[in-house]
Amino acid sequence: MIDKNELRKARYEYDELREMLPERINEVFDQCFDLLSPFVSYIYPVREELKIVLRQLQREQFPELNITDNPYLLQCIDDILDFDADGLSSRIHNELCDIEAGVNKETDDEQFRWKVEHYAGLSEPHLRTIEDFEQFTLTYEEKVEMVNEINAESIADCNEINSLKSEFMEVVQPILFKYHGERLDELDSAGWQRYAIVLGYGFSSYLENFGSLAYHLRQGHIEGNPGMSFFNYRVHLNQTKA
Repeated sequence: MIDKNELRKARYEYDELREMLPERINEVFDQCFDLLSPFVSYIYPVREELKIVLRQLQREQFPELNITDNPYLLQCIDDILDFDADGLSSRIHNELCDIEAGVNKETDDEQFRWKVEHYAGLSEPHLRTIEDFEQFTLTYEEKVEMVNEINAESIADCNEINSLKSEFMEVVQPILFKYHGERLDELDSAGWQRYAIVLGYGFSSYLENFGSLAYHLRQGHIEGNPGMSFFNYRVHLNQTKA
């Protein structure tokens, strides 16, 4: 993979020859450098560093996947790391480019507010009330006990997810600030919401993918190599089950 110094050297050498080349060739080279520059400066290095910290985070948050003698499991983990690190790196860069270009994401509409609620912030428990169980032939005390048990479980689930998300943010954000610090410093409140939505979506993808892998491992689906990526294999398993 070409690094920033190699790209800078190639650009310098190209500039030295620019006046000698036909205009059409210059247009092609300019387009190539325009495409390569953000990838080399932001997307690729962020992706590679994210893969390292997310691998360590997976070891801590999903210890049941820490099996070294299952080659296909290791491949599945790499598939997820590639997918989630590349996705988060690309989406953060693209979102910041949109913000800088003044692309309006309709920050006052209902869909944006839904994304803020579901991705940008912490999970909120869905608490039940006694009225939710009016149709059950239970005593008042039994209904109270049922509501308390359900709400306690819902709160515990939310606390666990929020703890996992906080740990995710702690390892991911230093990398994003390392490469995008100046751009992030320019964000207004709506820009920070858009940034938080992308981060939250990245966490949801990470959690869903590794949670799914852990589930399929428990079900005995990750024993041999089916000859396909984890994502294709997951689709195959879902279709088979259906």
